[in-house]
Amino acid sequence: MSLTACLKSILAAVLLGYGTIAAAADPAPARAELNRFVNGLKTLTGRFEQRVYNADRIETERATGTLALAQPRQFRWDYQDPYAQQIVADGTHVWVYDVDLEQASVRPQSFDEANSPIAVLLDLSQLEQDFRVEGLDLADGLRWMRLIPKTEADFHHADFGFSDQQLQRLVLTDSFGQRTELRFMSWVRNPELPDTHFQLRLPEGVDVIGELTEPAVVTPIRD
Repeated sequence: MSLTACLKSILAAVLLGYGTIAAAADPAPARAELNRFVNGLKTLTGRFEQRVYNADRIETERATGTLALAQPRQFRWDYQDPYAQQIVADGTHVWVYDVDLEQASVRPQSFDEANSPIAVLLDLSQLEQDFRVEGLDLADGLRWMRLIPKTEADFHHADFGFSDQQLQRLVLTDSFGQRTELRFMSWVRNPELPDTHFQLRLPEGVDVIGELTEPAVVTPIRD
């Protein structure tokens, strides 16, 4: 799965020997961790490591980068290694910019937000509205909760792992058994982020494909 496809799953909806985690535990402890993590949260930045596994649990991809979230609808993922890619939600559109390909795609943000597990970090009201919540057994020293979308989505379930009132992992599993794991670190709560942080800046000459509606903004980079 390409990084773009992984992000599509993460936005539209992210195991490393994960089979020991079983559903049916009380979801209350993990839900309490989630509540504490998002309480008073307006903006959030951090780093992540992403690993992708096929149905045979063989690692097929690994990537690292940074992310930023801001209420109510803005987020940014900057993939740095093994190659550069930017995913930016400006409130009306989601942009995916492949630096090496010199190409960017865009679509209305609502297409990607539907049933997105990332969205609950910005709006807890979506939790019961869009997902069935189940508890999972303790594993790897983390409290786990599982979100199962109530309507059709690009993933079968999403698992959140917490410890010390921090979100440590997010794991997406699709209907084919492919799993994408995000490990988070270096969280910074409520940093001051300028509006331009969630505006995609493209060099001149980059091809833009997709559907645009106002008031999407692209700021060209000029020397």
